Amino acid sequence: MQPGDGLERRALHALFCDLVNSTGGAAAMDPEEWFEAQLAFQRCVVTAVEERGGTVAQYRGDAVVAYFGYPTAREFDARLAISAALEAVERVAALPPHNGYQLQCRVGLHCGTVVVGEEGAGLHRERLASGHTLNVAARIQGQAAPGEVLVSEVVLHRIEEDFDVEAIGPTALKGIDEAVTLYRVIGRQRKAHWIRDRIGLHGRAAELAALKAHWQDSASGGFRAALVTGDAGIGKSRLVRALRDDIAAHEAQATWLAASCNPFEMQRDFAVFRDLFGRYASVFARSALPSHHRQWMQAFVAGNEFALGRQLGLTPEQSRARNFVLIQERWAAVAERAPVAGVIENLHWADDSSLEALERLIRATPRRVALFMNSRQPIDHLLSTGSVQHLVLNELDDDAAGALLQAHAQALGYLLDDEERERIMAIADGVPLFIEQLAYTGREARHHGIAPHTPLTLQAAMLARLDQLPQERFVAQAASVIGRRFSLAAVQLLSDRDGNEVRAALETLERAAIIERDPDADTRFAFRHALLQGTAYETLARRSRLKLHGRYAAWLESIHADPAVIAQHFEFAEQHKRSADYYKRAGEAAVARSAHKEAIVQLQGAIRELDRASELSPEAELELQLTLASSMLAVRFYTDPSLNEVWCRVQDLAHRSENPDLHVLAAYNASMYWQTRGDWQQSLARAQDIAEIAEGSGSKAHLLMAHLARVLTYIALGRNEEAYNAARAARAQHDPAHQDFFIDHHGSDLGIISAVWVAITAAIRNHPEIAQQHAELALEEARAIQHPFTLLYVLSSLAYMAIVQGRRAEALAWAEESLSLGAHYQLPALVVVATAFAVVADDGRRYDYETSCAALDKLQEAAMLATVPGLWATLAERELLAGRPHNAFTAVERAKQVSSLCEQPGFQPPIMAIEAVLALLSGDTALGLARIEQARALAQAQGAEMLLSHIDRTLTGLGISLPAA
Repeated sequence: MQPGDGLERRALHALFCDLVNSTGGAAAMDPEEWFEAQLAFQRCVVTAVEERGGTVAQYRGDAVVAYFGYPTAREFDARLAISAALEAVERVAALPPHNGYQLQCRVGLHCGTVVVGEEGAGLHRERLASGHTLNVAARIQGQAAPGEVLVSEVVLHRIEEDFDVEAIGPTALKGIDEAVTLYRVIGRQRKAHWIRDRIGLHGRAAELAALKAHWQDSASGGFRAALVTGDAGIGKSRLVRALRDDIAAHEAQATWLAASCNPFEMQRDFAVFRDLFGRYASVFARSALPSHHRQWMQAFVAGNEFALGRQLGLTPEQSRARNFVLIQERWAAVAERAPVAGVIENLHWADDSSLEALERLIRATPRRVALFMNSRQPIDHLLSTGSVQHLVLNELDDDAAGALLQAHAQALGYLLDDEERERIMAIADGVPLFIEQLAYTGREARHHGIAPHTPLTLQAAMLARLDQLPQERFVAQAASVIGRRFSLAAVQLLSDRDGNEVRAALETLERAAIIERDPDADTRFAFRHALLQGTAYETLARRSRLKLHGRYAAWLESIHADPAVIAQHFEFAEQHKRSADYYKRAGEAAVARSAHKEAIVQLQGAIRELDRASELSPEAELELQLTLASSMLAVRFYTDPSLNEVWCRVQDLAHRSENPDLHVLAAYNASMYWQTRGDWQQSLARAQDIAEIAEGSGSKAHLLMAHLARVLTYIALGRNEEAYNAARAARAQHDPAHQDFFIDHHGSDLGIISAVWVAITAAIRNHPEIAQQHAELALEEARAIQHPFTLLYVLSSLAYMAIVQGRRAEALAWAEESLSLGAHYQLPALVVVATAFAVVADDGRRYDYETSCAALDKLQEAAMLATVPGLWATLAERELLAGRPHNAFTAVERAKQVSSLCEQPGFQPPIMAIEAVLALLSGDTALGLARIEQARALAQAQGAEMLLSHIDRTLTGLGISLPAA
């Protein structure tokens, strides 16, 4: 079986040329005369097409259908097709009249994707192109006047520098849903054209010098990192190769480590470093390595470290942390022996864990290490470290492009004349990859006697390269299914050829600079450019893709490869049920490793694939949605609308399953969502839903959630006694046996969290002993179960409690521990919360006012409205005590602004107190005293006794003496 399997997808220029008024001509002439006239018309069109390398595919009535781009594509097909159309019109118009009838024709041209295959039945079979592109071309021809050539906008982009055109505009075509923008081709341009000036590698002295300087600094004992960004084919890899050649020429002892990311491994955690450690195992193991470290590194390369961690008694989080330590320690160890140049390409395809490991490595700044990375776009969180220089590559100017073109031509034994040089320079558009490909195909074009002059897309150039190797193309197509990188064994499997034949084809593709061999593994290869792989893949017919992806997925399955990669290939094979199974496995494994970002993508893939398979039962979807919600909660928190959508879906599915546990979970998380967004009515309504279910079920877990769902809402509404009672009632229902249920389906232990809220509400009610007792209890239980989200929630909540009590130093300590753990466990939502608590707890020395405001703004952007007003008021108090009343005024105004977004009377007493102090300091004693009394009265009415003493402490700290309320 060849990958093409009889059908082939490809980009094609379709030309329709029709004889004008053929009905009238046929009626005016004898049938034999009309036959001769038709034959003369066909000769003119066929000659014009075939002289330019086109293929006459069909004679449809009085029309001739021709292809440019099949069976062989050329990078200049667009220009050839237009030239053929103009030539055909001129030749037909020059024919002598037949029996007084002057022949004329009209032409339509469109470009797009088609499928080429054998059509017909019995003895009459033809190999023809099929698809929407042919229909559009035919309809465009129908719009042309006699003697006109009309083209679609997509064709114009490829010939505008070479032809004079006139815009017609969007045109409705019969049977075509959307209007097509058309242009009339007037004729060929008579003046020489140059594409705009560009810059590139031969003109990259400054960029290369910057990278060399990085290397020299690192080789002398420092650390340097650079990120090179630019479009595909712009020369990012060329720049790195030039640097490598320079280092090799001057630094014999240097260690060079290189890796490249690919899209099939975006969901495989630590893929970059697993690849590096596997490829350079001898390098990383060369330095002293204890046996247990060597065992871990071997397991890491094989992707089995979490299983090893379980044997050693490590939690998934501890195993993940050990991976980060291993990466940093090994790089540092290698650098002790010799300076290290690390290259990581195509970072836009890197998985999140690899990016985090890379960021940690950069922040650790290991001595004698230089990192050179490239990506199609900036990687913001790497640049934000402040240790990475960003180099942006643009296109070549004429001098640099000419020098690069000349170098390629000499390597090919190809003598460029001025005309050919100008043609390629114009077509290449300053992109190094265009120059490389066009130098090669230009030599072939000269060999076939064709002299094109049009700019082309890169895809056309890539397809032309593949078409020049028809016997080897099936190997390239098979390899393209695997990805950018592939092995001999995998290609042999997919191409269904013997080893010798596949090796010979790969060697030919390597000589043609389509693929390159891995210097460290003789049986591993890679497409030289991602676009070459993409072009080979696009030529496969859909049914061939399905077969090949299915075969490759089954092979990966047999060798127990990464389930995320297996899932992707089964998805591309449209074997949706098997794909869903592997996405589910990959998602669950990612959850177990706390790789929640990867888990979200994989679990969503499982749901999508089960739906496509029409096997998404409510029970199966419910299980996946609950696991998905747990991971989303870990990284996005309740305020993300997508999380609420998941819980709404869970609630809908729960109704169908009649499972009260799931009803309660959905309602509880909906209550939390509305609570954090400040919609107290909606939040209490969902809490009431839980209470009604709990009344019927009698479940202690349900009762706990019914009470706990009300606590923060009651605090925001100033109903502090009710909040305290609700928190105590929730804790009273705590049963450790419910721990797994809460963690598995909610993402945290609500029994422990209820103890935290007892502590907070007790503090507000000015019961410090009860607050301290429950705070210690919650922390002890959270540390005991070692569940990251629960522990971080407790730490952040203790920071909030300490802020409420005015114990800033303690609050800052809790917040910063939470901040550190949140970053370690990749829980960004809790990091945002902990950062906000840390800045308001600080005295302003570590976090200045601007930094503090930015942190609270970020919390507000996350729609965490339930806590923001109180934190602005606390920040205002801090600024007052530090003698910065202007900052205090702006902070309290922000508190009032946020509080007005949703009714939050619970935060009014501290806001009023700050306003009172500002009035007193400004000399408005009457207003100040009035606001103080209002604050005290409201705090007392709300049962917030602690606020009364807190107000007095603030006044005392400012030297303001007032009688007690």
